[in-house]
Amino acid sequence: MTKVKSQLEYFQDLMALRESLPSGKTWRIAVASGKGGVGKTNFSLNLAMVIADHAKVLLLDGDPGLADLHLMMGVSPKRHWGHYLDGEVDFDGLLMKDVFGLDFIHGFSGIPSMNWIQSGAMERIISELHGPKGSVYDAQIIDVGAGLSESTIALTTTVDQVVLILTPELTSLADAYSTLKTIKKYNPAQEVVVVVNQAEKEQEAIHTHAQLCRVSEQFLGIRPAFCGFLPKDPNIPKALMQQKPIKKAYPQSPYVQNLQGVLINLRRQKDLS
Repeated sequence: MTKVKSQLEYFQDLMALRESLPSGKTWRIAVASGKGGVGKTNFSLNLAMVIADHAKVLLLDGDPGLADLHLMMGVSPKRHWGHYLDGEVDFDGLLMKDVFGLDFIHGFSGIPSMNWIQSGAMERIISELHGPKGSVYDAQIIDVGAGLSESTIALTTTVDQVVLILTPELTSLADAYSTLKTIKKYNPAQEVVVVVNQAEKEQEAIHTHAQLCRVSEQFLGIRPAFCGFLPKDPNIPKALMQQKPIKKAYPQSPYVQNLQGVLINLRRQKDLS
């Protein structure tokens, strides 16, 4: 009889896999949030495009079942991770090449909920991302699903850097703390940094980060680095209506200008870790 894995054993196996994979030059970033509606996916897409101005980038939609990154890009992928897991295509067959200057892999679209613990699916995906084909990229940006599903936790505990997106809203703050706590539970060494979205001013973003740190220092003994903020920008809904990234539709917008500064801070924090 096949032994049934516990959740703890599942994550221990994932971390053992991560440690066994060769380290390389690829910068792997998972973008996470405690709740939906905080601008995580928009951030993932436009961050990937900013990096792609000077590097080879792979953007992945890591949301199981509710993948929607392609809608913001105005593309219609023919393949997603489910086809790879079913053996219909290999890693190369998943790629949409040179979309806004980067390569893109669509997430899980319209497939039933998967038993991540018993299926071995996430181990296969992570092996590909850290293997020879995934490692040809200078950076991988993974837009993980909101919340704390097993797949989301796996993707946020096996990367170089997690960017935690939150807004000044109290509910976003509470959910971001829960996400941070869970990530650190399964990988205490995982680097997590904070970006505040939809802030009116920088001072509001700094205050939001300080609120999170007060709780995380008290209960977790950690203070995640603040890597900047993104303002409320009326151009964002306009770009979404056009199904274009804001960097493409409104390259001089306040959001895109601030995003350049966020990238500088992310690189600086990466070099310090």
